[in-house]
Order: sequence, then structure tokens, then C-alpha cells
Amino acid sequence: NLKTRGYSNLSKKSPAIKQITDFKRTTNAFFETNLRDALNEISEQVDIPFLMDDTVQGTVTLKLDNTPLVEALDMLLISGGFSYQVQNKYILIGFPQADSPVFKHLSLTEVVHPVHIKPSAIVALLSGEYADYVKTNDNSNTIVITATSEIIKRIKNDITVIDHRPAQIKLEVLIADISTTGK
Repeated sequence: NLKTRGYSNLSKKSPAIKQITDFKRTTNAFFETNLRDALNEISEQVDIPFLMDDTVQGTVTLKLDNTPLVEALDMLLISGGFSYQVQNKYILIGFPQADSPVFKHLSLTEVVHPVHIKPSAIVALLSGEYADYVKTNDNSNTIVITATSEIIKRIKNDITVIDHRPAQIKLEVLIADISTTGK
């Protein structure tokens, strides 16, 4: 018997839960439903409180069939431009703009140090919709991004595309001095 020898069956142990959304799934159908009502319905189904700011509004038509909770939230919130942040005991939902009252809870800050181009030149080439999220300092070669994780990921990808080694060319020059007095 393996149990008497000190072996244990790890396949029967429950996996460690890292976030409150782990292993939560939802099944529901919404047809031209108020977004707040749909979110409240899902909140009741998965037994996790959703805290929403006043900007969360709109209608939604969506069918969810045993869908993971984070995927369902992404689908529900993407059309209105809303974002969410998973906390220890609840999920915070709001509009990811700096003037929103929940922005400080939805946002993260990351620092990027470009290699080939000045930070101000890079930011000038980014899309205008990211201007509110980005600050630069050419003296310290720093770009500071304060936004939601999805926006930070997009801005960092754009910076990677823009900040590349400039093309180099090799010039070979032969200078010949021809004089009439030389032999």
C-alpha cells in the first residue's frame, strides 16, 4: 500500500486559489439588457461583489455558456471602454480616465527607459488617446505610464515598435589628390 509508505495522492487535492475569480464561471443570456443589471446578475451568480462607479452604463446583448468570469467581464465591458480590477474580496469596475473617481484604484504605474530614441520623440509618435497616461523626462531618459494594465501593455508594445535601432549606412570614401607636377 503506497499510503503506508508515505506517498500521498496529489491529484485529489484542490488546487491553490490565487484570486477570487479563479474557477468562477458564468452561464447567462442577456438581450438588450442594462449593463449594470447584467453585472449585478453575474455578481449574484458567482457570489463576488462588483463595485461600479456612476459611469458604468449602457446596454448589452451577450450569451455566456460556462464562460470563465474574467472572460465574461472582458466581453461585457469592452464595448463601453470600461475596465475592472480584481481586489481581495470584490471587483471594482469603472471608466479608466484620470478624472474618474476610481482611476487611482484601477491604474498601475510603470517606468520605461527607451534605448535608441528620446522619450519625448517616442511619446510624440504614440496615439493621441494615450497622451493623458504618459509623462516623459528626456534628462533621465524616462517614460512613466499610469493606466490600467491593458493600456500599459498596449503602450509598452507601441514603444517597443517605435524605439528601434536607427538604420546605419557605411560609407567608403577614396580621396585621390591628382596634381600636374607629380610623375
